[in-house]
Amino acid sequence: MTNLLKISEIQKSFHDGRSELTILKGASLELNKGEKIALVGQSGSGKSTLLQIAGLLDSANAGEVTILSEKASEMSQARKAQVRNLHIGFVYQHHHLLPEFTALENVLMPQRIATGFLSDKHKAHARTLLKQVGLENRMSHYPSELSGGEQQRVAIARALMCLPEILLADEPTGNLDPETSAEVEALFNELCDEMGVGVLYVTHDMELAKTADRIYKIANGVVEVVSEK
Repeated sequence: MTNLLKISEIQKSFHDGRSELTILKGASLELNKGEKIALVGQSGSGKSTLLQIAGLLDSANAGEVTILSEKASEMSQARKAQVRNLHIGFVYQHHHLLPEFTALENVLMPQRIATGFLSDKHKAHARTLLKQVGLENRMSHYPSELSGGEQQRVAIARALMCLPEILLADEPTGNLDPETSAEVEALFNELCDEMGVGVLYVTHDMELAKTADRIYKIANGVVEVVSEK
């Protein structure tokens, strides 16, 4: 099985004036191709911090993140940005769509940032992604004209624009109703089964977590496997 992401003994502390708050005390987990894993834990336990470190958006005080066999500690800042753009897709609880752009234009944005241009092939790929998430007839709509569930599906399509091997999602169903949450769950399953994407998501939704191949729980700064299929 192809390993996409390995987090090894991550430690992370924050300084607040004279005091130091330790969030992660040796957290470790792995994500393989076509695998869906969930990270659960109480609010403030460090779930989102670990996801940020996994996505090279933050750095650890100690430990190692390895993405597609490449160690983050050996990457320059420019290389980290390149890896984020080309190999990692991000989905957040708050979709962060750009309000002045249509659904199609929002999906195309990562490609525009990564390469500086948009070809007909890129545009066709973006349209295909929106069709895959059930928004074939909403491509020209602006975020304000879409429901919360539709906006989140646009965000997922955007995260897949550059064909990443890894999808990191932070509370992807946190603002969604049960029916729409089920649609997102089905989409994650499709990404894993049909496209081989590895999905790591942070969630408080235990129904969503139960569908994962493996559930990790973070407590007291340490990550442990609590369920595995």
